Amino acid sequence: MHAPLTRHPNDSRLLAAVVGGLGFLLLAVIASIIASVASSNADRWAAHSLMVRQASGHLFSLVQDAETGQRGFLLTGNDSYLEPFYTAQKEIPAAEATLRVLTSDNPAQQSRVSNLYALVQLKLGELSRTIELAKGGKVEEAVERVKSNQGRDLMREVRTAVGEFDSDETNLENARNAKAALLRSVLLLVTVTAAVLAATVAMLVGFALRRQVGELRLLTTSLKTEMLERERAEATLRQAQKMEALGQLTGGVAHDFNNMLSIIVGNLDLGMRRLSGEDVRARTYVENALSGARRAAELTKRLLAFSRLQPLNPQSTDVNKCVTDMSELLRRSLGERIELETVLGGGLWRAVVDDPFFTTKPPGAGTGLGLSQVHGFIKQSKGHLKLYSEEGKGTTVKIYLPRDTSKVVPAEMLPALPRALEFSPKEHVVLVVEDDADVRSFTTGALRELGYEAIEADTVAIARQKLLENPRVTVLLTDVVLPSGNGRELANVLVKERPDLVVLYMTGYTRNAIVHNGTLDPGVRLLSKPFTIEELGRELRAILEHWRASRALS
Repeated sequence: MHAPLTRHPNDSRLLAAVVGGLGFLLLAVIASIIASVASSNADRWAAHSLMVRQASGHLFSLVQDAETGQRGFLLTGNDSYLEPFYTAQKEIPAAEATLRVLTSDNPAQQSRVSNLYALVQLKLGELSRTIELAKGGKVEEAVERVKSNQGRDLMREVRTAVGEFDSDETNLENARNAKAALLRSVLLLVTVTAAVLAATVAMLVGFALRRQVGELRLLTTSLKTEMLERERAEATLRQAQKMEALGQLTGGVAHDFNNMLSIIVGNLDLGMRRLSGEDVRARTYVENALSGARRAAELTKRLLAFSRLQPLNPQSTDVNKCVTDMSELLRRSLGERIELETVLGGGLWRAVVDDPFFTTKPPGAGTGLGLSQVHGFIKQSKGHLKLYSEEGKGTTVKIYLPRDTSKVVPAEMLPALPRALEFSPKEHVVLVVEDDADVRSFTTGALRELGYEAIEADTVAIARQKLLENPRVTVLLTDVVLPSGNGRELANVLVKERPDLVVLYMTGYTRNAIVHNGTLDPGVRLLSKPFTIEELGRELRAILEHWRASRALS
């Protein structure tokens, strides 16, 4: 624990001075903001007045253009002189509407706009009548109307109305400009005041900080110790959070990604079976594509294993036998230049772990099971891993696995089934429940390729209906994640109706439906996506042989 800071006698007065200075500074900043906003508004209204004046000037200019076009037409009889008149007729309503919008905040100016627009309409009417007379061959009468000075008087009234309108808006603009200038002066004054207050507060704070620097140095040693302890704790927490985040990310994409890979792997596998042995080039293309898809599937499995999300199916395992099998594989892979020595444990008990796997890939095509998977696999299996490596001497990896204390007889120690219990796929009807149409199509096609009869459904309700309609169904092959429930709930319902129904789950990722604490629920058989036709056939054969043996023994 670090020692507390001592209180100086002048601390109270210094604190009061700093707080007071900060208060005045805050008020100055608020006043500065208010003045800045007000100044900006004043500038905006001044600019608005300028826009109003420009709009009124544009309206008057259009009226002048219309009169100029009328005069040119009456003098020459050439229709081209009427173009400014027709343009004015089209644009004057829009100009009047713009002026009304701009003066919507000023009732007096709105009244002047109405008066001005009425005069403009009278002027346009006078111009239209003289043009119509001239077009009708009554040019002299049209000229007489012009000489009557009616048009000139109307134009004077329009000019006078525009002048009054512009004069009032000019007065508004001047007033607004004056207000903006005043507010800018206030803003400058407030800014200078704020700067002075800020400098004063900074000096007071600097004085206090210089006095406390010495005291703070005394805390450095104890704080460093606390910091190191906190860093160790935070590193542990970050690692846990990183693993959790990776698990959420991996689980989120694994299901859909594995569904897509199931479609790719499955259809490539089916296509491979359709190719003739003579079409070497096509088989090479398909094999390359299938290899790439399998590598993508392996990547997903690695991510799930590293995040401890890969569903495990722990069984009683002879570790010595696993080591022996692995040794034979490694000797063939490493060659004669590498010496391999294995030492088996005498009287070694069986361990409860998950189907251990290894790579048979050629050099350069990947390393198979990596340390990340070892970490995830060991932790998810409730075991431990210790690794020691020393440069120039080698690496030692120790894996500790949980002991099997159950009384279950391992499968490899059971007597072989008699030939009479062997089955034919043609004897079985498989109900496939999968919401993804492409995955469902491949799965049913693969089953038929293997000799099974397949019926398909995409929802829980349709699956129940199909089972009722087909009493010959012996196997339920269902995806775990379904749109209106999950495969486990569906299987529980259907097995109640058909107790002899064999259930095989398939999934790209599942966390809670059939997997708890990272381990498959007892009695659950799971086929991970993506899978090949051979893997599907092998799993179905194993589960059905067990089913037939159970029925024979009962």
